[in-house]
Amino acid sequence: ATMLIGERAAGLASRWAPYLRVLANVFPTTLKSMNDNDLEWLQDSDLIYRAQQAKQNLRSDFERLSPTLRRVARVGCSTANRSKTCPLFDLAGFNAFSWARGIIDSRALTFRGKRVLAPFADMVNYAPLPRARQYDAGSFFLKYHYLDDQGNL
Repeated sequence: ATMLIGERAAGLASRWAPYLRVLANVFPTTLKSMNDNDLEWLQDSDLIYRAQQAKQNLRSDFERLSPTLRRVARVGCSTANRSKTCPLFDLAGFNAFSWARGIIDSRALTFRGKRVLAPFADMVNYAPLPRARQYDAGSFFLKYHYLDDQGNL
C-alpha cells in the first residue's frame, strides 16, 4: 500500500502511471467501509464481528504507517516536481490508504507467500478451470516467469 501511495503521488512521472490510471478511484461498499448501523442489517454476528475487526485493523495499520505514508507521498510529489503543491492529506490520508489496501486486496497475486501487483496481468480474462486447482503458492506462474527477491517480474 505504501508503494502505491508514493507512485500515485508521483502522477505521470511514475512508471506505474498507466496502470494507476485504469484502476478504480473508489470501491463500492465493502465490509471494511460499512458503518455499524449498516453492519447490523447483515444479521450475522460472526460476519459483523469480522467486519469490525477488519475495520479496526485497517485503522491501526494506517496510524502505524502514517509517517511513512506521508514520507513516500512527499518523495512521489518531489519526483513529479510538485513539492510545493503536494496535497499530502489527500495523497497520504486514510482514504488514500484505504484505496491502496483495496487495490491490493482485490488485485494482488500471491507468489511464495508474498502478495504482489502485476500490472495489467490482473486484468486478463480467463476461462475458469473445470475443477478447482490445488493451492500451489503461484508455482505454475513462476514456472514461466522470473520473480526477483524484491518481487519484481
